[in-house]
Amino acid sequence: MTLRNLFLLGLMALLFAACDSDDDGNGVDPILEPIVLSGTQTEPLVLENLFNDPLLPDYIVNGTFRIDGPVTVEPGVRIVMRANSRIDVRSSGSFSAVGTVDQPIFIQGEQNARGFWDYIGFQSNNPNNRLEHCVISNGGGSTLSSFPGSVVVRDNAQVGMRNSIITESARNGFVVNGNNGLISAFENNSISNCDQHPIRIRFTQIEAMNESNDFTSGNGFNQIRVDGNTVD
Repeated sequence: MTLRNLFLLGLMALLFAACDSDDDGNGVDPILEPIVLSGTQTEPLVLENLFNDPLLPDYIVNGTFRIDGPVTVEPGVRIVMRANSRIDVRSSGSFSAVGTVDQPIFIQGEQNARGFWDYIGFQSNNPNNRLEHCVISNGGGSTLSSFPGSVVVRDNAQVGMRNSIITESARNGFVVNGNNGLISAFENNSISNCDQHPIRIRFTQIEAMNESNDFTSGNGFNQIRVDGNTVD
């Protein structure tokens, strides 16, 4: 057998071994690193569930992750936020994080500490902005008056939130910080252990609140804070 043939056989053996190690059929995760998200995303992006082990982070947000295009988060994804990091959904972008009962989406601090990261900020009026079956923890670290919570809807932006949890915020939990902000849905959510208010909205958004939501556990003020604005 020639040296060339030996080399080809060895290469094929390595390829087969690599395929075996990436095979999800046996439930063993491939040896991969989480994908780091940072900078500006302008093209469509789907964040897939990379690992079988639900405790392994699939993605890490470092600094500011600016979203200027459609971003979709699939069920079971775990996103870890580094210190002072943030997700900024800008006017031309959208952020759709829709999990399931069996495969929720986790967005959490790299350390389990209140205010470890800043916020998810929506400045987009796209109807695809959705948070469903999400668990969002350790945010609210920003000192900016315009982003005083873990999830913030700014100006005339909109978002729908269902069956989700916000917890361990160093400021408020869910905030609408603009007279024209739209809450397209707000049902079956639980917001707890926030240093300030679980929910902070304007007068014109009161109609989005209903009895399906739970906000009475461990917050600095177990009340919905309603800020005034002009009503025609």
